[in-house]
Amino acid sequence: MKRTIGITLLVGAMVFGVIAMANAAAPPVVVTAGVNSVLSIAVDTNAVAFGNVDPGASYTNATEPQVTVKSNKDFTYTEAVATGDAAIIAYMTQVGAVDQGTEGSRGVFKKTYTYTLDLTPDTSFTDLDPATPYTANYNFTAVQL
Repeated sequence: MKRTIGITLLVGAMVFGVIAMANAAAPPVVVTAGVNSVLSIAVDTNAVAFGNVDPGASYTNATEPQVTVKSNKDFTYTEAVATGDAAIIAYMTQVGAVDQGTEGSRGVFKKTYTYTLDLTPDTSFTDLDPATPYTANYNFTAVQL
């Protein structure tokens, strides 16, 4: 009987030892990643050409430039005052409409611009020289916070 109990204990110890080994777990694999700050700004069309225009008339651009900001952090967005030839800037209007996203919030933000050249005031006949090509520049910036 003692011999049976001894064999039973030995077999039991061997079985539990095998079971314990079958349930052993390896330490976990820890995967980490850091995310870089990303900011980009692009204009899909960087020229609006009205061509030759007549004083006394009004023009709206057919090409509507779109500014796209992509940022994974909040940002500030600035539309700078036009620079270039003051004579033509006095008759220019820039209007922007948001197409996607929220200005200043992380994500993808898109804004489309329309430009109007309104030469209907009588002063356009005296302010603008027909021999001069005029230019107005509009600048856009984005800075992450």
